Amino acid sequence: MNNTNVHTRLMRACTPKPSGCPGNFGASRLFVCSETVVLVNLEHLASRKAADTFAVIFNEGKDDEYTGDTLSRELYKIKLRVNKRSEGMTTIWHEETLAHLAKRPLRRYSGMKGPENLEGLHCEERILDLQRRTGVTLYDLTKAGFALPGWLRDALRGGGCDVDQCSAALMAQFARHPNKPVLKAYLCDINGHLARIPAGNGNIKKKKLIRGLIYTGGRPHTQEWRTKAGVSIDDLPPFVWEFMREQRTIMREDAGNNPDLVERLRKAGYGKPQVQCKVVLNEAYERLVTDKQQIAAEPFGEATSFEHDGVWIDCDEADREELLSTCEAIAPIDIEAPRSMDEILAHLKSQSADGGLGERGRGFGIHRGRSSRNTARRHAKRPDSACSWPRSSLHSSFRSRSSGALTR
Repeated sequence: MNNTNVHTRLMRACTPKPSGCPGNFGASRLFVCSETVVLVNLEHLASRKAADTFAVIFNEGKDDEYTGDTLSRELYKIKLRVNKRSEGMTTIWHEETLAHLAKRPLRRYSGMKGPENLEGLHCEERILDLQRRTGVTLYDLTKAGFALPGWLRDALRGGGCDVDQCSAALMAQFARHPNKPVLKAYLCDINGHLARIPAGNGNIKKKKLIRGLIYTGGRPHTQEWRTKAGVSIDDLPPFVWEFMREQRTIMREDAGNNPDLVERLRKAGYGKPQVQCKVVLNEAYERLVTDKQQIAAEPFGEATSFEHDGVWIDCDEADREELLSTCEAIAPIDIEAPRSMDEILAHLKSQSADGGLGERGRGFGIHRGRSSRNTARRHAKRPDSACSWPRSSLHSSFRSRSSGALTR
């Protein structure tokens, strides 16, 4: 976060506060998008010498990391979906499962689990026919570029603008609890507080410790993080324990202010309804900000991908700075430019044992490729949360690129 006038920016970002339940969210909604694909970039990747043997890693470095197919096969699955006229691929998004209990919009996730989920969509027949002909899973035929590794996502898009909220969960808490001293101090100097946490083995991100405490992981979470990071309990700065205690207070106050929501969560079988209440309130505010930024970005380009606490805008490079400035006026955002193809190829060359991903091995052209031996394990480890949701009776889609507006 840029610390310039940060307190003013925080207060501005948290006004007005969300109130009420905007609409009926008893059933999850579907959003059908068309995401631009730069095929020439994918053909550059497919022409690499090691494309038929290099296995693509998804969610690298995270708890749900898994190994996908070979690079050739992953590129083939993308190319299958590209509409030759629009140069876009259809992606389908659904609301967070909790939305029907929260009675408000929360995060969106891409990828459908079963054919019954597509019923009534204008693209249903085309997608199911493609699945029958190719054997590619329905999830792979409907997921968004956001579900791909970052380097592959950057190659696929070839530009545009990622509007990503800065510290979204904590900003949401600040909107509800602006007088919590530890929360305010942390948000006003995030980098300074993180610098006081010892690095340990350097492989465990410091923000992971903070994220766990936000959702009251408490001492068990702290112990697990210290074990993995190789950090002594005496080395943790006092603010970690102060932050943990204040987060517990915030959880109790949120539950006390939203008893009906806590009761609905309890009746639905959630073992920790107070924690889930905190999740819902954070995501609801996060979504409110995302929707405002999406509307503000409409003059510059079309929203083609929903990215949890952000949105991807397909815009011209000339409009990028003005778009980011417009969205920054609504709430602080993390700004990270997409990687160029030269940067992507250099990264892949460093990842392949023999450097084969940095060398041309054949002419352009994406072919079917070979499946990775890890395919079965990949499907077994894919998180159900990415595609577990109730049936929907309300569908949404995007208008043509000329309008860029969402219709229902």
